[in-house]
Amino acid sequence: MVDHPFHGVLTRVHPARPRPDAPPFARWRAWHLAAVGLLAAGLSACSPALDWRDVRSPGGDLAGLFPCKPRAHDRTLSLADAEWSARLQVCDAQGVTFAMLSLAPAPVTAASAAESASAKRPGAAPEVGPGGSPRDLRSGDALRELRSGAAERWGPVDTAAGSPTGIRLPEGVQAHWQQHTRRTGDDQPVLTLALFLAQGERLHQLSVSGPRLDPTVLDSFFGQLRTSP
Repeated sequence: MVDHPFHGVLTRVHPARPRPDAPPFARWRAWHLAAVGLLAAGLSACSPALDWRDVRSPGGDLAGLFPCKPRAHDRTLSLADAEWSARLQVCDAQGVTFAMLSLAPAPVTAASAAESASAKRPGAAPEVGPGGSPRDLRSGDALRELRSGAAERWGPVDTAAGSPTGIRLPEGVQAHWQQHTRRTGDDQPVLTLALFLAQGERLHQLSVSGPRLDPTVLDSFFGQLRTSP
């Protein structure tokens, strides 16, 4: 049985939903639990060998290698007072969980744009950018909020770990590394190495979680990332 870096139990019918007034990360955590729970339900007792294949973000702006075929789960998240279209791609291989969370500004309806503009400057016309997304989306604030909520999912940040060495990342992106450790019910460590990327208005969170993280596997997963405009 694979121990995932996210706690929770999921039924095959309907996962438990958080209260409507729950904070954004409580809602995000419930969704993440549901996605990983569905994945765990389909795992066989024997872990498959690593089978690397190309995986892309929904917008095609980020591509990388996964050692297994990921399942995709879509929903809308609220971060930094803005709505984001989110896709979580996740799979397990050899007892390790690989995941890519991609976020892009959610399309804005005329009503929501008008409400936002009215809240800022009464009587002002809605300010909408290309593709129907607000010009003032706070990508930096959203990325910081995403990073700060990681401890809830993966345990405390290992501040002494620093950034991994030898992994080359694409140029022109804002990148932040975090390492986490949590304990399972039987006091076994689960390690997580996470990479947070910002490319324009699009955000990405890539992570590898397991009882042991192979440097060669980490280099294949994080070191083969490619970006497109």
